[in-house]
Amino acid sequence: MSATTLPIEKNTYLFGGVGLVLCAIVFLVFWHVAQPRPAIQPEGEAVVTRDLRFEDQADGGIRITDAVTGPDTVPSFHAKQ
Repeated sequence: MSATTLPIEKNTYLFGGVGLVLCAIVFLVFWHVAQPRPAIQPEGEAVVTRDLRFEDQADGGIRITDAVTGPDTVPSFHAKQ
């Protein structure tokens, strides 16, 4: 027995490529439509605001101070690297 091969028409690769591109376009359209919309922020004035100042410390920490009341109202943070 000899193995026979089926002839591949010239347009087979063209149709396959067009099919892949169309699938990608359909996927991207559905992806765009399915994205959640950002929540709408309620309109109004801010109730409380604070002016904060951030300072680098020599030991690698960050000191956060309230610009109005001073450094004792906000704790310092130290990150591990």
